[in-house]
Amino acid sequence: RWIAAAAMIVLAGLVLLFGLRQQYDSPPADLSPMGSGGSVPDALAPGLAGSLVSNGRTTLEHAMGTVFALAERDVIAIAETRGRFGVHSFDITRRRSTGPLAPHEQALLAALFDERHPEQTPLSGARNRVMRRLRRFGAAVQQELAAAGLLDMDRKRVRDRYIRVGIVLLILAGLSVPIAGFFVRRFAGWP
Repeated sequence: RWIAAAAMIVLAGLVLLFGLRQQYDSPPADLSPMGSGGSVPDALAPGLAGSLVSNGRTTLEHAMGTVFALAERDVIAIAETRGRFGVHSFDITRRRSTGPLAPHEQALLAALFDERHPEQTPLSGARNRVMRRLRRFGAAVQQELAAAGLLDMDRKRVRDRYIRVGIVLLILAGLSVPIAGFFVRRFAGWP
């Protein structure tokens, strides 16, 4: 009975996994560039390229890459200051931008500069604010990648669904272990 029950659980799990996978239409086997498809990612901003390389996930490193790209374009300035006991610190100053900014850059500037720090902020404080608002920056990055045709939303939905099902199954497994412990005396290690 225990072997049959285990086989049924494995079979049900496989059916669930294949059922989740069936809702995704795989891309065509011919992956040659199309005329109207997305652009070549060579000229992507660091935050977008980093997220693309990380399978669509956005991290603090991608945001910091965007900070340095903005500094290179003179949208912000990063200045080193010496504090007490010769400790180096860095301040980020917002400059007036003449060119248009991408949505992910606007989201990052909104995270860097707030009501308390409208024009200048220490880098350490800016890092903490970016970490708290990383989700907004990531959403802007996702939208830009999708608009450029570099992100397959169907694949992302399937991946997110697998992650949710995996979390639910881990929780169920964690809850079932103590329950199975009650049956160990009677059925040994089968539960």
